[in-house]
Amino acid sequence: MKVYVVTPALDEAENLRTALPAVCAALAALRRDFEVCVVDDGSTDDTVPLCQRLGKQLPIHVVSHPTNLGVDAAFTTGFAWALARARDEDAVVTMEADNTADLSILPDLLAKLEGGAELVLASCYAPGGQIVGTKAHRRLLSHLANWLLRVSFSLHEIHTYSAFYRAYRAGLLRRAYTAFDGKLIECKGFVCMVEVVAKMHLLTSAIEEVPTVLRADLREGTSKMRVPKTIWGYLKFIWHAKAGQGRQVFAAAARANAPCAQSRSH
Repeated sequence: MKVYVVTPALDEAENLRTALPAVCAALAALRRDFEVCVVDDGSTDDTVPLCQRLGKQLPIHVVSHPTNLGVDAAFTTGFAWALARARDEDAVVTMEADNTADLSILPDLLAKLEGGAELVLASCYAPGGQIVGTKAHRRLLSHLANWLLRVSFSLHEIHTYSAFYRAYRAGLLRRAYTAFDGKLIECKGFVCMVEVVAKMHLLTSAIEEVPTVLRADLREGTSKMRVPKTIWGYLKFIWHAKAGQGRQVFAAAARANAPCAQSRSH
């Protein structure tokens, strides 16, 4: 199983300077064949030159958007890059560029994929997970948002929806793009990660979590996510998915792909 890592980045040179060699070292230690793609979303700092320099020694690629198009566009570009190379049995791992990903759980994410899971989420809210270095009001709002999503979509076994850090089986990503007519990601901004989980849940029950420690104290600079704007986006997504045309799209995808869904228990 080859591993393709996708990392969206906007002005993250100071974090990537540490994060990219670390993820490469972690995968090399696991004796994995791997490639890393940094999707530069219109950075104005040293992100692109840094990745190009590191790419001369490590299997790191950089794909650039000429201007800032948003997290949703960055993931769409990154998934296209990975799926152009990956076999169905390979892993596509996504993670933040801000050095907050707990690389010690990377072996567990990949082991669960090899054990039959199709999507494995790194969850700071799962039992055993933790957040370090984040202000109390941001933690509270995040907890409330995740609770609302669990209730709205009846995904009670999932604790984290919005984190970038997760591992997909490439074959599941391909099925998802087919099921949604190439429109796996339609929501703007950070909400797109919630959208992907909700859509994936229609295609497979083989979704698992690994508890993680989110080390926000290791981040250089501040988070790019604006909490009030993102939570408002969550509410709009829930409304769209539960009402009108959105509900019809979700229901049609569920019916069309019911034979593909696995009966694996969590």
